[in-house]
Amino acid sequence: MRGILEGYSKGTPIFSNEKHNIISSELKNLYAAVTRARHRLWILDDNSEQSEPILAYWKHHELVRVIPNTEGLPNLSLARKSSPEEWNERGKTFFERKQYEQAVFCFKKSKNEQNRRLADAYHLRQIARTSIRNFDEETVKSKFIRAAEAFKICSRVEQEASYYQDVDMHEEAGDVYAREGMYESAARCYNKAKKWRKAGDCFEKVNMYKQ
Repeated sequence: MRGILEGYSKGTPIFSNEKHNIISSELKNLYAAVTRARHRLWILDDNSEQSEPILAYWKHHELVRVIPNTEGLPNLSLARKSSPEEWNERGKTFFERKQYEQAVFCFKKSKNEQNRRLADAYHLRQIARTSIRNFDEETVKSKFIRAAEAFKICSRVEQEASYYQDVDMHEEAGDVYAREGMYESAARCYNKAKKWRKAGDCFEKVNMYKQ
């Protein structure tokens, strides 16, 4: 990009973490807008001076067409509304790419509540995992609990139990397995939690079923 901007009189700005920290979220918004557009994307710019560098890059690669204000806006009614089926397929694509937040948006638009809940659960799992490096123990724990509860809504027993175990909530994980009649797994979790009575009850049920 630097070569493209060599003729740009103001040069390439020097990155400043304090001054440009908003760029990350803005780029995410731009990415979401570009990937969700089915046919065309309109960008209305009210500050042409600040957008000059990126506009120069886009124009160099013939990615945009600039319409001067004097021409007025084209007929925006040409844009076609996406159908629920199209939103659903787009959601599946995002889900397969592990872009769960975008998948949630698409499934919501398609009114596919089952897939929306599942994508939301995986999104909460992503948040929980990334929080380990940046937050205190209690905050991390609360995020894993939210992920576990989301998987419960989706009837994903193994995922629900595993996220309790990830934050050493072994008794809660045991309760999940016991609720579903998975007594051997429940007993192991209760043992880790030193809940001997619950573990014993589950082992008894396992032996009873084996007999």
